Amino acid sequence: MEQQSPVGRGMSSKNHLLGLIDLVYQAVLDADLWPAVLIKLADTVSASQIAMPSFDWRANVFATIAPRFDPEMVATYENYWAFREPLVSRAAQRPVGELYVLDNLMSREEFAATPVFNEFWRPTGCGLAAMGANLVSEDRFSSLICVWNAPGNDSLTTEQLRLFEVVLPHIMRAVRLNRRLRDLEITKVAPPERFDALPEAVLLTDASARVVRANALAKGCSTPRMRSRCAMAV
Repeated sequence: MEQQSPVGRGMSSKNHLLGLIDLVYQAVLDADLWPAVLIKLADTVSASQIAMPSFDWRANVFATIAPRFDPEMVATYENYWAFREPLVSRAAQRPVGELYVLDNLMSREEFAATPVFNEFWRPTGCGLAAMGANLVSEDRFSSLICVWNAPGNDSLTTEQLRLFEVVLPHIMRAVRLNRRLRDLEITKVAPPERFDALPEAVLLTDASARVVRANALAKGCSTPRMRSRCAMAV
């Protein structure tokens, strides 16, 4: 069998990366492509797991795009761990767009001893070699992207870090464009002054159940029981 030359392998890798970046920008206009973007990114950086979660502390709402995770495990995380685990609040304090690794948030030894690692992260195929970045962090809302090597593969390579850092600005730009287009659509449907004047609590969510706007009354829906009483619109 004829072996590919180093130049050929380099061209193939470059084409794969360009294909991923092209798919990222396609997702600006078609949000259904984000799971495919994440899978392709995980493959590009040779990672076991990947997710793009968001945390809204205003209404205690968690949502994620996590195409390789078991949906039942995601539901468990949403219902219990999302606002309890130690990494989330620490990650939210990092500057937007800065690449960080697990060791920047807490020591591996400390995290490996936590219930959330042993009951959720490890069983879902996430090890201690992890990297991520904040995509949005504002007004008690954060969204990030993170990838993990499999348990036992406890070192991120220089190439993994490099590739993630190359793709990250494109993902950030696409997310900003997504949010801008969404805000324009929402403004047409629910002008801010009318939305805040509604006599009941209302949460506007996107197709992934992420809260994109809450009126004044809905900002008081801070518990699951209270949120269940809020009117929701997609």
